[in-house]
Amino acid sequence: MRNFRHILFFTKWIIFSSIFSISCGDSEPISDKEDTGNDDNQGGTPVVVVNPVTNLEAKETEIANELQVTWTNPKDQKLIRVELIYQLKNEETDNKEYSQQVKATPGSKGSLLLKLPVYGTYEISAVAIDNYGRRSEETTITATPSETGLILDWNTLADKCTSVLIEQFMDKGKGTFWKSPKDISGGSFNIYWQQAHAMDVVIYSYERIKEKNPDLANTYKKYFELWFKNKANNYHHDSNDETGFLNPFTDDMCWICLTMIHLSEATGDDTYINMAKKIYDQHIITRVWTDDEGTGLPWKTDSNDRNACTNAPGCLVAAKLYKKFRTENYIKDAKTLYN
Repeated sequence: MRNFRHILFFTKWIIFSSIFSISCGDSEPISDKEDTGNDDNQGGTPVVVVNPVTNLEAKETEIANELQVTWTNPKDQKLIRVELIYQLKNEETDNKEYSQQVKATPGSKGSLLLKLPVYGTYEISAVAIDNYGRRSEETTITATPSETGLILDWNTLADKCTSVLIEQFMDKGKGTFWKSPKDISGGSFNIYWQQAHAMDVVIYSYERIKEKNPDLANTYKKYFELWFKNKANNYHHDSNDETGFLNPFTDDMCWICLTMIHLSEATGDDTYINMAKKIYDQHIITRVWTDDEGTGLPWKTDSNDRNACTNAPGCLVAAKLYKKFRTENYIKDAKTLYN
């Protein structure tokens, strides 16, 4: 019996020792890397890393205190936006930090125009953000916008615009203008009141360059003469029209007369303003009519509708004729049409 208890005790001791050995562990410990995949996360779930943006750049624009910021979005499929954080880099003052967010497509190019509050060098950071709100590390650059913006040479720009207008839209053989470049769309036969506004561009250019570029100015003067000879492309031909400029639409004639007055003002040749005077005296102001709303010019001969695009240029024609000829009826007409 005693031997049996000894054997039982010895058996229990062996079992206990085995359990203790297993629970306490006799092998090498599992490293942190093998256990969690990340030193900062002891829970065993791998940390999701949002990749940062790349190719972050900021370039000045033609406008003062503007920067065009561009970057490449990471290819993370859960990326939804990028936040730009920018601040004036000036240690002497406590500068405000600004931020803007833009939608982002994974792997695509991103851009944002920054309109900065003041001139200076800015520190700009970009952060990619996924749909869980997890943020990437910042990608940071510094950039300085233009202090004054692009200083344009307006004379050169005006010369180029006038050149394009003439080369693309003028029938140089007639001095009149097409409705589309080189008349590619056709149908320019009834482009009449537009002739006044197009020719005004050339007249303004003539006034600006006639002293410094007399050769080009003389070319422009030939266009003026052709335009006048071809009656500014007037599509309404009436055998009873001794001027060639008459039209059922009163506003058309008013615009054409204003341009003819402008031609005389620019060139000193009264041929143009004299024609404008004749048209106004005999064919514009004679259309005036009065009702309980006052006195004014009709839009066209078969309609008593009155509008600003007729009475405004009509008022200007009368005022300019008064300035030239000093006849009281013109200033009276101008005031009437103005009212």
